[in-house]
Amino acid sequence: MRIAVITANLGNFDPVIKHVDQSLPCDFYRFTDENFPPRSKAMTPRLQARIVKMFGWQMVPGYDYYIWVDSSLILSDKDSVSWFLKQCESVDMAVFKHPERNTIQEEADFLKERINRKDSYILSRYENELVDEQLAAIKADKSFADQNLFASSALIYKNNSKVHNVMFQWWHHTSRYHTIDQLSLPYVLFKQNCSVRIIPDNYLKTTYLQHVRKFKDQEDWDNQNKEQYKKTEAELQVEKIMENLAKVESPQLQLDKPKEEPEGVSSNTTNQYQHVLDFWREWLEGNGKAFERSGRLINRFDFMLKGRKRATIANLGAGPVCLIGNWRRDIKVNIVSSDILADEYAKIRKELDLNPQYIVEKEDMENLSYGDNSFDIVYCANALDRTKNPRKALMEMFRLCKPDGYVYLRHIVDNDYRHLDKSPYKWKIELIESVDCRFSNYTSEQNGEGFLLSEVYQGFKSKVELTAKGVLITSYVQKK
Repeated sequence: MRIAVITANLGNFDPVIKHVDQSLPCDFYRFTDENFPPRSKAMTPRLQARIVKMFGWQMVPGYDYYIWVDSSLILSDKDSVSWFLKQCESVDMAVFKHPERNTIQEEADFLKERINRKDSYILSRYENELVDEQLAAIKADKSFADQNLFASSALIYKNNSKVHNVMFQWWHHTSRYHTIDQLSLPYVLFKQNCSVRIIPDNYLKTTYLQHVRKFKDQEDWDNQNKEQYKKTEAELQVEKIMENLAKVESPQLQLDKPKEEPEGVSSNTTNQYQHVLDFWREWLEGNGKAFERSGRLINRFDFMLKGRKRATIANLGAGPVCLIGNWRRDIKVNIVSSDILADEYAKIRKELDLNPQYIVEKEDMENLSYGDNSFDIVYCANALDRTKNPRKALMEMFRLCKPDGYVYLRHIVDNDYRHLDKSPYKWKIELIESVDCRFSNYTSEQNGEGFLLSEVYQGFKSKVELTAKGVLITSYVQKK
């Protein structure tokens, strides 16, 4: 019996990985731009990788079983191949049940909801793909019942004619409509009468697989440390991004254009924050249900969690619900989300009949009630620029952070800051000299004041990039 394990890294997206040596003999094949000539003029790297995924039996012929493993995963146990083989006994293919959604329709709805709220990860991959057209084609077949959704990041199949026909049809759907191949897999398996075992395990939690994809922002920062950009290069980069920003429509930027006083000024909270509350009410009406359930912690935290068995994360200025996820397969994580508007958000959630699993606590970022050295990661996104005293808020973050923990900041830049707001409590955050950030507002600029991030704590690494939501400045530092 011959077994092939296949993966693909086309477009050089993922780092080189190594599977755990297996107890059962097998051959490993990793297709890259070097050994699989890239067809960059004809298709994207993501679509090219689907060729390897669906036609591995043609590219390395002669095996009895083929195991596909996405390049973001490794076989993490010496018996992983043996375990996969057992899953495929007496069936043509074995594939994991999707860990979060149950049908093709649910997955399509989830995808479209993420596109509508301009999720940068989803937009960069699937914007303008023909999801509705594919769904119409599948639903036109009245013999098919939409009852399953699979996670196709890892699967095993036999080398037989029935599976070959599945792969040809799977490729047709993927190249004809879009590269989200898990949407069509249940249908093509049904049409070819292919016997399937649905593995009930969560592929992100099984002991036989491990998620290893490197956090790409961290890779950018690593490269920046190896070769520092010159100041003039950084300034040119920012200028180019600012020029492009004029073409970007962003709900977050609209949120940053207050109709009334900004954060931290008045005791009349409801009036003071009404523009923020109005924004989040509308957002919750369309998206709130999706965040009632627990979700996997987003990948941007990966590099800070490396080597940890458990981690506690302070999610400051979180908004009305936890948007960053709250569990990991390999690490026990505890997310503590807080916001100064927690009481107001609770009223909105009650009116909309929303009951998220994880509640947002009420905390003032400048006077936090948590103990010293109590969090492994202190995270703040799009909130520090609206505090009365961001320097004080930053010092609070460092007070909470454990030694060897991280303070992690992400903020969308308000490009119209100078023209829209002359309040002393609307802070502008900008990248200077490649790696440092300057905080200033109308009053401090008039007086020649303001401060640098490096003045609060040495060692911050910052970067600027253009996202679907606008110019994003990301900064992090490890507390010594």
